[in-house]
Amino acid sequence: MHRTERYWLLLLLAAISGIAGSRVQAQGVAHVEVERFVPATNTDGFLGINATRTPGPWRFSLGLLGGMESRPVVLDAANGSALRSVDLKTTTFLYGEVGVGGRAALGAVVLAYPDQGLTAAAATHSGGSGPTSTSGFQLGDARVQGRYRLLGTSSAKPDAPKDGPGVAIEARALLPTGTGNWFTSESALRSELALLGDFHLLGAGVGGSLGWLHR
Repeated sequence: MHRTERYWLLLLLAAISGIAGSRVQAQGVAHVEVERFVPATNTDGFLGINATRTPGPWRFSLGLLGGMESRPVVLDAANGSALRSVDLKTTTFLYGEVGVGGRAALGAVVLAYPDQGLTAAAATHSGGSGPTSTSGFQLGDARVQGRYRLLGTSSAKPDAPKDGPGVAIEARALLPTGTGNWFTSESALRSELALLGDFHLLGAGVGGSLGWLHR
């Protein structure tokens, strides 16, 4: 392991310790991030799971992904009436990562909701108006992450072979950059730590992740 790579590994572990020791803020009823899918930030990844391979020294990848859901959230009262619902959720992910040495990578994912529709029930007292609907552009909780490949070929050279097994450790911080009362943010700092494993052969591959979430 080269000195530069050792430095980045220690920095990554220090960041994990700092994030894991952070205090979680109090959350309101609607301070929930509905979106659970986050795309892989590297070109060898598996939809929502990053591959263990890194881009290589100062090489980078960028991506843009979007999706749409109809009524993904409905909160019901005890009598079965809807208290609050997300009517339409459109999500845009802007993501990328850059390699640091042959085994480390730093990345980020920015979430935006171009048209988030929200309906809230009216008060039950006499004279109350009907349900109110609002919509608009909202930001989600951004992610910053670091990954270090423990097992597998180094990506220091562009023509390094991609076949074979790999194991990596990944740390991710989820920042409270979103709007909490729109179901786009938990309004609190969270952290994730994951062990990644994959196997590539002749352009095909399979991968998995075992993680821990601190909130």
